[in-house]
Amino acid sequence: MIDKLKGALKWVKQSGFMPALYKVATKKTTIGVIVGTIVGLAGWDVVVATNKEKGDTISEILLKASKGTPMVGVAWGILTGHLFWPQAKTPSSLPSTDSEEDQDVPGEG
Repeated sequence: MIDKLKGALKWVKQSGFMPALYKVATKKTTIGVIVGTIVGLAGWDVVVATNKEKGDTISEILLKASKGTPMVGVAWGILTGHLFWPQAKTPSSLPSTDSEEDQDVPGEG
């Protein structure tokens, strides 16, 4: 299996497909895919919410799935945290909240 993947990767590199792909405005394409997916899912949810069949909206299906498999909620939380949690700063780049007078010095009482 690994050999097949290595062979496919080698073919992609040699074919010239990747340099052509990099010429595409990937940021704009990604934004378009995200917006299109959100609009498409919202549109689909409106369609299924207005039909006569019950339990076929996206939220109802996810709720039912999470009751049977709690990992659905955990996976959703991990995905949300990954997408929206601010990037962590290193402690040395954070501003200090203590002034020199407020810092405890060992041996002083």
